[in-house]
Amino acid sequence: MGMTTSETGVRMMGAMLKFKGEEFVRKLKAQDISLQSISGRAMADLVISGEVPISPSIFRDHAMESKLKGAPIDWIAMEAVPTNAGATAILYCAPHPHGALLLADYILGPEGQKILEDLQFGSPAKDFGFKRWYPEAGLNTEQYDKEASRWQKTLREMGRKN
Repeated sequence: MGMTTSETGVRMMGAMLKFKGEEFVRKLKAQDISLQSISGRAMADLVISGEVPISPSIFRDHAMESKLKGAPIDWIAMEAVPTNAGATAILYCAPHPHGALLLADYILGPEGQKILEDLQFGSPAKDFGFKRWYPEAGLNTEQYDKEASRWQKTLREMGRKN
C-alpha cells in the first residue's frame, strides 16, 4: 500500500482517524505502507504501472480519467471522502474585472460545470454517491493547522519513506 505525504495524504489520514479511529490506524500500520513525497496524480500513475498495488490517497477524477483511457485502475469511496471544496476567484484590481466576472459566472454555471465534469473534475453540485467530508469545516485556521499537524505526524509514523 502506498500513501502520499502531500496534503492529500494528510487529509486522508484525518478522515481515517475521524471515521475509523486510532485503533484502525494502528492496525493499518502493520500493512507496510510506503510513503511517497508525490502528488495524488503521481500516486495514481504508480498504481496504474503496478509499482504500488493500492492507495487510499488518489483523487477520484484522476482514476476516472485514466480508466476512460483504458488504464487498469478503479476508485472506491471510503466511508467518507476528504473533499477539496475548490474555488473560483477574481483577482483584486483585475485589468478586466467585468471579463473576469463573466468567466467566473460561466465556470460556475451549467455549461462550465458540464465542461469540468466532462474533464472528470466533478462538480460540487453533483451527487457521486459517497459522503464528502470537508476537513476544514467548522474550524478556524489555527484549529485546522493543529489538526493537520496531528494527522501529518500520524501519517509519517505509520509508514516507511521511499
